[in-house]
Amino acid sequence: MIKRIENDKILSSYATRTIEDEGISAEVSPKLSKDQYIGVKVDDYFNNKKSNEPCPKSVDFVVSVDCSCDTYVLYILEMKSEQAVPEEVNKKFENTISIFLEQDFRDIYCNPSYKYDDIRLYLISKKPKQALRYENYEKYVYVFNRLKEKDGLHKDITLSGKLFKFRNKICQIKKEIPGALVIDK
Repeated sequence: MIKRIENDKILSSYATRTIEDEGISAEVSPKLSKDQYIGVKVDDYFNNKKSNEPCPKSVDFVVSVDCSCDTYVLYILEMKSEQAVPEEVNKKFENTISIFLEQDFRDIYCNPSYKYDDIRLYLISKKPKQALRYENYEKYVYVFNRLKEKDGLHKDITLSGKLFKFRNKICQIKKEIPGALVIDK
């Protein structure tokens, strides 16, 4: 799959090993070599696509990680520096799955010879700012629930409640803070 993405005449223009947008990045495990993963900048693909129809909203990255023997982990990542509007984020994930993965590049991402060990959807956000003090978003939620503080967390319930399906796998968006997510097998 990695080689097919690198050699695809369209996808190769949007392929990258640097997973960063809006000053937010996802770290790549040092155990992964550059041959074992590749990111595709999905929103750049849609923004540059020549069409009479309006550009669909999409996530920032789809990252494929080779786990060996034609099995992969697929990361679908949205990066936000400001408060996320749940309905807009959900729509970005929907469009990415239904248009980018299942239509435009079906021959790669839906190819039955490629099996997915896991499909992981993430919203990586600097909001709420209080979460940045913790090692990961899960720890922040734990502390938040214990203290019963109020901030934008109630919007996250809308994000985590939406289910997505791709290649017969049911997925939910998980929220993470910058620096806590590591792309790995």
